[in-house]
This record gives sequence, C-alpha cells and structure tokens, in this order.
Amino acid sequence: MRDGSVWLSAGPQGMGKHRMGHVRLGILPASKKWKEIVAYLSAGDVSVDELANKVADACDRSFEKASDDPAFKFTMDLMFMIPLAAQKNDLRSALSEIGISVPDNPSRTDIIGAFAKAVDTQAAQANSDLYPLSKNAGIAVLNEFLSQEPPAPQMDFFAEPKSDVHRNLEKLATPVGFADLTQSYFSSLAKANIRYFMDREMPSHVGEGGSFKSIPDLSVFDRSVDHHCNEASFIMRTFAETWYAKHRYGSDKPVSSKEISSFAHVAVQKMRKEFHIRNQDASV
Repeated sequence: MRDGSVWLSAGPQGMGKHRMGHVRLGILPASKKWKEIVAYLSAGDVSVDELANKVADACDRSFEKASDDPAFKFTMDLMFMIPLAAQKNDLRSALSEIGISVPDNPSRTDIIGAFAKAVDTQAAQANSDLYPLSKNAGIAVLNEFLSQEPPAPQMDFFAEPKSDVHRNLEKLATPVGFADLTQSYFSSLAKANIRYFMDREMPSHVGEGGSFKSIPDLSVFDRSVDHHCNEASFIMRTFAETWYAKHRYGSDKPVSSKEISSFAHVAVQKMRKEFHIRNQDASV
C-alpha cells in the first residue's frame, strides 16, 4: 500500500477507533463518486491521504442533512447552553433548566450520561437520521474537555468553590472556548460520518490481493481521517469565535435556538466547502 504521508492527528480524537453500530443513514451511496471510490479501492495501490479526501467528498450528501436534522439541532443547542449553565454557581440546577438532569456536584460521567439521555429523549420524539452520530460526537467532545486539566479556581469568599468539572465547562463559555468546542464537535461528527460508510466497505478490501494487507493498515486510514477532519474543521474557528462574541455579548437578548440553528447551518456549509476544496487539490 502506498501511504503517501502518514498523518498522525494531534487534535481531538473524537470517535478514535470506535466502530459505529447500526445507525439510520440508509443504504450506501450509489452515486458516481462512491462507485469511483469502490473502483479505486479494488484497483489497489491506495494512497490513504487521497482516499480520505475522496470519501469525505462522497459522504457530502449525508453530512448536508445535518442542517435540517432535529437531533443535530438539539445537540448544537446543548453544546451552546451547557457552558452557559456552568457560569452559574449551582451547576445542578442550571443544567436541569436545559434538560440535563444530574446530581449535586456532578462528575464527568454524570454529565455525559445525562447529555446522552437528553439527546435520546429528543430523538425519540423526532424523525432523525443523524441522531446516533450527533449524540456520539457530543459525547466525544464533552469527554475531551471534561478530562482536561481544569483552570485555576477563582477565589470567591461568598460562594462554594467550583469543582474541576464545573470549571472545565465554564471555560468554554467564551468566544475562544466556543471556537474550541465547535471545532471539536464538527470534527468528531465528520469522522463518525465518514467511518459509518467506510466501515461497510473496507472489510472487502483487507487481505491478500486487497488494498489493505492487514487490520493495522486500516489504522493508517483512521489516522488520515482524523487529520483531514481536524484540519477541515479549523476553517470555522474564526467564524465561531466572532459569532459567539456578537450574539453573546453584542445583544441584551438571550441567544435563541433559531440563531444557534442558523450558526450550525453555516458551519456545516463551511465544512462541506473545505472538504470539496481538499478533494480537488488531492486530484491535481
């Protein structure tokens, strides 16, 4: 296998090596682009970096659905509101107000579990194709940031000290923090989307005579996917930071779900455009 340059992702791992189970994304694409990928794999001598670009482009239609998917929109609402809730001293009550039910002094697993349950409840009430991917991307992002070293506590003699988990969430309630959160979420969502399709095709091309000689070869592709998604999602950092500053601090009105949905729609389009550009560059 010709692996071009083997890219090791230094960014958030998102779904990592996790393989998705059954999700409601329908059948494999029958588009010309997807047929070209299958033919490319069957021909052997695969460049994993070029393959990652081609797959991202072929999965574009399913990623486009995110803009109108109710579970995706709900997850984006929570990604915005959870850090705001953490600005309050009583984290349990603040999270409860946005549908995240946790005990007093919640742990990382308490918050992630409650987040997953909230998305499950929302998805049960809506026709959502992307809900498993949206939920798992959110879980990956929360786990990433809640596992980090927390900021130093602020001295406040009139309030109970905030826990490490509380401070880690609170630091995301800034323009830069929201940019970090947004990039990580969309990178994780793109990784899961790409792997959903490739997990159903790749086993046919592993072994003697296949493009991938062994299972370890697939890890090279996984790392290449991580790299592409992390870099493609970087394009929206300035947009996310500027949007947050304008809507959070530039108005006396609270940010509405409609405004968050509009932001998410533009972010999806930026991701799609970046993947298209990368695929065109790889084909030159």
